[in-house]
Amino acid sequence: MGIPVILAYLVAAIEFLGGIMMLLGIWTTQIAWFFVAIMIGAIAFVHGAQGFVASQFVLTLLIASLAVAYLPVGKYTYKKLLGR
Repeated sequence: MGIPVILAYLVAAIEFLGGIMMLLGIWTTQIAWFFVAIMIGAIAFVHGAQGFVASQFVLTLLIASLAVAYLPVGKYTYKKLLGR
């Protein structure tokens, strides 16, 4: 794919741990911004050369990540349940 191996491991760790953190409501907005960056990278390095149809799912994930990043967090997040 043309990306360094360390970057691939970093992306995998962010996607795995970030997904768990988002499910728990920990650093939701920050993790969503990481997902936005990852999806832009996926479109640029992997799916962009294959055309719009191939990158349609990644584009949907990008839009969903932008929505999570911009919208306020819900009332049942980890921080709010602990009273912070």
